[in-house]
Amino acid sequence: MKDISIIKTSLNKESKIYFKMLKDELEFQKHMASGKLADGFYARVEKRKDSIVMKIMNNANYMWKVNGRLPNGRTQGVSASYSDLLDWTRRKEGRGELIFTSEYDRIRFVAKVKTELEDRYLTRGGEKVAPRRYFFINVVVGQIKDSDLDKKLEDSINKQIIKNLGLNKKQKVVKINIG
Repeated sequence: MKDISIIKTSLNKESKIYFKMLKDELEFQKHMASGKLADGFYARVEKRKDSIVMKIMNNANYMWKVNGRLPNGRTQGVSASYSDLLDWTRRKEGRGELIFTSEYDRIRFVAKVKTELEDRYLTRGGEKVAPRRYFFINVVVGQIKDSDLDKKLEDSINKQIIKNLGLNKKQKVVKINIG
């Protein structure tokens, strides 16, 4: 590979499509409490032996918990205060996503959510009412594969590289593998 910086620039430019898809899925799944997770995506492009790898990363240290599984496949609980959960509940009420008939019902709900979150982030109640509220990364990877977006991005990057390096090949310079 003659000029890796061209490939890195192209991958970083094209990564914004993946960020948008991840953000859209987070919004669809209603994981938009503060926006920190949705706005925290960035790409890290690095050279390895015979390849260049683009990793999609996030500034929020709780990304894998929101996804529902850690990279090693295990679930992990989170600690949240009653006060934070009560604030979260009131914001959801304000958006019409939750309705309570009394303060007692609201507090009971917060206590139940707190227990479920501490047991495992993937709450049992959430699985029943919103099965697509987890694994946002897997959902987006599936959307990319189903739509051939990886092929389209690969072709776009290869065209940019061939043009900038002055190559007249039909051979692919870059192969994108989503996993």
